Amino acid sequence: MRYLYLQDSHIKGKNGVHRLGDYFSDVLLKLDEILSIAKENNCEAIIDGGDFLETASPSYIILDEIADRIEKFGIPMYSLLGNHAMRFGHIENSRYVGLSHLQKRSKLFHPMSDLKMDNTELIAIEYNYGIEEKLKENGVIFKSADKWKLAIIHALVMPKKFLDTVLHVTPKQIKTNGDLLLIAHYHHPYEIKVKDSLFLNIGCTGRNSVTEYNIHPSVLLLDTDKRTHEIIELKSAKPGEEVFNLEKVELKKEFKQNIDVFIQSLESTDFQGLSISGMITDLAKQKNVEKEVVELIQNKISEVNNV
Repeated sequence: MRYLYLQDSHIKGKNGVHRLGDYFSDVLLKLDEILSIAKENNCEAIIDGGDFLETASPSYIILDEIADRIEKFGIPMYSLLGNHAMRFGHIENSRYVGLSHLQKRSKLFHPMSDLKMDNTELIAIEYNYGIEEKLKENGVIFKSADKWKLAIIHALVMPKKFLDTVLHVTPKQIKTNGDLLLIAHYHHPYEIKVKDSLFLNIGCTGRNSVTEYNIHPSVLLLDTDKRTHEIIELKSAKPGEEVFNLEKVELKKEFKQNIDVFIQSLESTDFQGLSISGMITDLAKQKNVEKEVVELIQNKISEVNNV
């Protein structure tokens, strides 16, 4: 049997910072293509690794657009509950969320727990606060000896060790006898083999942050009979430079650097007899600082003085 897997779509009706065009329209185009790919490959169902929705309570317009598309193509969809789509980081708080409404609204939309595969042992791990520590302690252990062992995990499984202050786990820290472990939640793609187990992250479908501009949204075609997988890049996904205003990002970085340098120079300059505003104006002339930088600092000082 064939299945189509996707992750981290983050469907929402608003644009993020530095986003060009219309995020909602773009993600619906990708959803249409995903459904078409599933139909063309005679997929049994579409599998979502979590964070299909950006929030726990999206508008009904968003939910209806999704449900109508799924019903039009007639392909079942099974979804994990990711951290964005739940409430307060716990499954028990998330009975009444957007995913639940989709499951009631459409007979083709189901929780991942309903998915059964004849020739595959599936372990699906939804997000829950502290799930990374549980993965370290318990691992991902399969019971079957002859079935294909597939895991779908929504947790911060990083390709390598990260900050100690951020709760995370690496593939090498997870004890498993699985064949293929699909990792969602972390948006950047990677592929890591640990002994006989392959940890695969195909990257996010929905690009919210400018740091994701170089990710090409993709889906994964799974064949449980042949025990194979194939990454398919979405043709409807625009290049990063058409999705984000990268020029503004660079300007913002340069602007912030100018402000930092300017503020640091205040400490080493003698401005006796001048007001703070006068100090800034005088120093700006000496350092040839851009007018916009000076105005921003003057406005910040005014805000503080008026508090």
